[in-house]
Amino acid sequence: MWNREAQARLKKTMRDFPCACILGARQVGKTTLAKMTYPRGEYQDMESPRIRERFRIAPEAFLGGGKAPLILDEIQFVPEMWEYLKVEIDARRAKRGRYLLLGSAHPDLIRKASETLAGRIGFVDLDPLTPWETAQGTPTLGLEDIWLKGGYPEPVKMKSADSRTLWMESYVRTFIERDLPGEGVSADPVLMRKLLMMIGHVHGGIWSASELAGSAGVSYHTVNRYLGILERSFIVRRLQPYFTNIGKRLVKSPKIYLRDSGLLHHLWGVRDTAGLLNFPRCGASWEGFLIETMIRHAQLADPGIEFFYYRTQRGLEADLLLKRGDSISVVEIKFGNRMEKRWLDGLKDVMNDVGAKSGTILYSGPESYTVEKGLRVQSARDGNYPDEVLPGIHG
Repeated sequence: MWNREAQARLKKTMRDFPCACILGARQVGKTTLAKMTYPRGEYQDMESPRIRERFRIAPEAFLGGGKAPLILDEIQFVPEMWEYLKVEIDARRAKRGRYLLLGSAHPDLIRKASETLAGRIGFVDLDPLTPWETAQGTPTLGLEDIWLKGGYPEPVKMKSADSRTLWMESYVRTFIERDLPGEGVSADPVLMRKLLMMIGHVHGGIWSASELAGSAGVSYHTVNRYLGILERSFIVRRLQPYFTNIGKRLVKSPKIYLRDSGLLHHLWGVRDTAGLLNFPRCGASWEGFLIETMIRHAQLADPGIEFFYYRTQRGLEADLLLKRGDSISVVEIKFGNRMEKRWLDGLKDVMNDVGAKSGTILYSGPESYTVEKGLRVQSARDGNYPDEVLPGIHG
C-alpha cells in the first residue's frame, strides 16, 4: 500500500464542495484512494445491476441515507442520477463533502457533471504512482524500478516480467475492446491498437497527424479524433509549445508522450532494466517519465501552473516550462551521470528567451547543487527534486 499525493487535494476538494469527482485512467487506484481516505464512507458500485435497481426503486432514499460521504463508483452506468444529485445537494447546499464520485474519462460523465452540478462539484485527477510515492510504501521501489514498470499499482507489485507483460496486454485489450465501446466511444479496435503502437514509437517527438495518417492509411482527421480519445482517457499527453514574442521562429506543434512509462515499455517490447538501458530510445523514455512525474506533482501542489515545452527552428530547446502568472521555471532533462557545460549554456539561452528567473538541469547523475542564483543542477535520484524546481515559478 502506498500513500497517494492526491489524498491531500481530495480532502481539500471535499471541504470546499458538496461533491467531488476523482478522474483517472482505468486501474489507477481511484477506488483504493476513496476507501483509504474515507474508510467510514458508504461505498456503492453502480456497475452492479443489483445496486442500480436499488437506486431506481427509491433514488431519494438511496442518495439521502447512509454515512457521508456516499462513494459512487462507475456513476456513468446511471445517467439519470445527475438530476437527483443536484436536487439532494441543493436541499442542503451548505453541507460539504457529501458525495464522492469515481469515474474514468467517460465523455458523458465529465459533461453531465460540469453542466448539472456546476458550482457544486470539484474534480481531482488521479495519475499512476510516482517515484516518491513508491519510495515510501510497500513494496518499496527505487527510481529505476518505477521507471521500468510504470505507475499502475498492480504491475508495480509484480516481480515477474512475464506477469507484467500479461497484465499490460490485458489492460490494452480491455481498454480498446471493452472500455471504449462500453463508454459509447466509436473506434476501430485494430486501428486504435495500431495508432497506440505508432504513438509509442514517436514518444517524445513533435506530433504530426499527417505523417501517422499516411502510415496508418487513414485521414489525419481520424488520427486526431483517436488521439483525442487517448488523451481524454489519460493514456496520452500532448505537451503544447510555449509561444512568446521574441523575434525567433518557434516550433508550433505539440509534443506527444505516453503518460505511463510501463505501458510505453510494453509497447516497445522492453521487459527489464538492462533492455531499457540498451534500447535506442532510452533517453526519450527517461524524458517522458520525468516530465510526467513533474507535472503530476506540480498540478497537485498548485492547480494554476501551466506546462509547455520550448523549441526554436534552430534547435534551441527546453523539455519543460512551468508557468504561473508571469513567473516561469525552465527544466531541461538529460539522461547521463556527468554534467556537461553545454547543457547549462543552452539552458541559460532558453531562460533569456522566455524571461525565466529559474532554470534546472534535471539529470540521472548522483549530485545536486546550485550553480548560481536561479540556476541549479538537480539529480532525479533525489526524491525531493520536484520541490527544488517548483519554488522557481514563484520567485
